[in-house]
Amino acid sequence: MIAVAALEEELAAAGRPRWKAAAPVHVVVLVSEDDYHERYRRPDKLAITGGRELDWPAPYWFVDAGAAMMILMLAAIDEGLSAAVFGVSDIPALREAIGAPDDLHFVAVVTMGYPSGGEVPSLERQSSEFSERRKPREEIVRWERWDAPAQTSG
Repeated sequence: MIAVAALEEELAAAGRPRWKAAAPVHVVVLVSEDDYHERYRRPDKLAITGGRELDWPAPYWFVDAGAAMMILMLAAIDEGLSAAVFGVSDIPALREAIGAPDDLHFVAVVTMGYPSGGEVPSLERQSSEFSERRKPREEIVRWERWDAPAQTSG
């Protein structure tokens, strides 16, 4: 979490959009892949996996980070706060700004704060984020089998 106002200004000066810098809380989510490997090489886990570290079908360190971010955002919303998640294009600059060690992998930043009630600042870059429609539910949701798309209700 960034709790130093000067650091917020430094991040904004490094090219971060002002609307992101305006949030009073920034939680930088990082993960350690090595911690997962170390944990799953311990005897209690090896007893379950047949004596060898499991072959990771997905990088669960990122999966768990995503779940933690969602819990954080839902808790913020429960408390009446606004929350947003975003990526960072210049990870080395962020890493340097917050002094994060090289063995941690960047996941995202979660911002939190009280809703301003004011106008949302315009984006400082062109983006399709607000102009493109999402895919229809029938294209992304399946019931029971992959070849059974969800039906549109109504």
